[in-house]
Amino acid sequence: MTACRMLLADPGHSALISLVQVTTTLLVHRRPIGADTQPLVIIKALLKLSRDAGDAFLAADKRLAEKEARVQAAEAKRAKKRG
Repeated sequence: MTACRMLLADPGHSALISLVQVTTTLLVHRRPIGADTQPLVIIKALLKLSRDAGDAFLAADKRLAEKEARVQAAEAKRAKKRG
């Protein structure tokens, strides 16, 4: 049985980006930008968190790909010994 990674890095990061976009829209909807700077600070923080999460998704995907390659190599080696 081979390990199969789920390839969730791109969909996970895309969902997070969509959530940030919706949240940003709700934060600034019908508010003058110059009056209150707190929404801008929150938006900048959300963008930073989104980038960090994207990096984490990518790193996890890379680790899973490496693990999958090791498992497949071990299975190929075992199959070669048997056959």
